[in-house]
Amino acid sequence: MLLSVLLTMGAVAVINHYVEWNSVFNILKAGRKDLLGLAFLCFIANYAIRTFRIQMLTTETTDRYFSFFAVTSLYGFFNYIMPFRTGELSYPLMLKKRLGISLADGAASLMTARFFDLATIAVILPLVFMGVYSRIPRWLLISGVLYCLLIGSFALLFFKLVKTNAFRGGIPFTKGRFGAFLSKVILAVQKIQEKNRYILVWFCTLLIWGCIYLNFYFIVVAMGYRVSLTQMVVVSILSVPISLIPFQGFANLGTHELAWVTAFSLYGRKGKEAVEMAVNAHLVLFFLVIVLGLIGWLLFIVVPKNSERS
Repeated sequence: MLLSVLLTMGAVAVINHYVEWNSVFNILKAGRKDLLGLAFLCFIANYAIRTFRIQMLTTETTDRYFSFFAVTSLYGFFNYIMPFRTGELSYPLMLKKRLGISLADGAASLMTARFFDLATIAVILPLVFMGVYSRIPRWLLISGVLYCLLIGSFALLFFKLVKTNAFRGGIPFTKGRFGAFLSKVILAVQKIQEKNRYILVWFCTLLIWGCIYLNFYFIVVAMGYRVSLTQMVVVSILSVPISLIPFQGFANLGTHELAWVTAFSLYGRKGKEAVEMAVNAHLVLFFLVIVLGLIGWLLFIVVPKNSERS
């Protein structure tokens, strides 16, 4: 938590040094409302597809969609706002309280969804590196390669162990209630594997990341900056290894700016311009996250608990 506070304070100091706030607000006021509207639609579509993906990983039926969407929306809000990635904990807790899904099943579905997100990036990342190889910093290249190797190794090892019931006797080096909980999570992952819906889940994941790229693209173009969709895909993909830093500032402050400034520097946008682009995009994203949280909160009120159960 202390690291998150320090990161937030450091980010604010750096932003104040580079950015003229009058200029930032003028750019936001002059932003194209039609493109910002498209950015909002892509943002909502992102979470609508995430909801469908989570349903496939937690239930055999397609009922209670809006209850799931309420949980997914509030999870997105908490995960963006809260520091040190503590927002991740909100998801299985809300699934249990709202939909009666066990903590183990909720944790297993979240782990699987997160894995597909990370694995999709691991597949696309080498293609991005080939496109910007001559301009990419050595440290980012190394971290990207390590990231791909780590995700690939984890996938092969973990799913092989799960498929062969290697954890049937319990998780090594764990005991007590924590060990019992992990065993339940592994059992839930096995049930997800038995559904054999990975092709559809992967397709949803590709759509999700497509929405993310379009969302970023429309936001930046709406602010008057000249970028291509390809550049925004590169910026988004290269931002992932940086954004996986295990500590974050409040509302993702600091890691967002670091990722975007580093990525945009590959296209010659450095210093004040890069920081200004990152800050403008961050403010718009923050507003969209607030709207998302309000939608989730309203659905929690309007849709009764367990109301759509068949």
